[in-house]
Amino acid sequence: MLGWLSRRLMEPETDRYHYGIILQKWQEDYLILESISKGLSIGRLSFYEGADIKFYRVDCPQGLRKAAPFELTRWGRSRY
Repeated sequence: MLGWLSRRLMEPETDRYHYGIILQKWQEDYLILESISKGLSIGRLSFYEGADIKFYRVDCPQGLRKAAPFELTRWGRSRY
């Protein structure tokens, strides 16, 4: 499952990569999970307001789309 998801995230090619998943709407914003060097970071989409970023939708089944963010929390936590 992660291999399939990873291949879908690598397209289209760009000159830089920063991966994140929009988790859910919260208040007037969206909670996001971001990939950082030591695990996952939880943030808000509004942190990037005005930034030069692009979003791509992963073409996958609805069930996988909803499960992926929660499955990432199984291994992505940064340990102290």
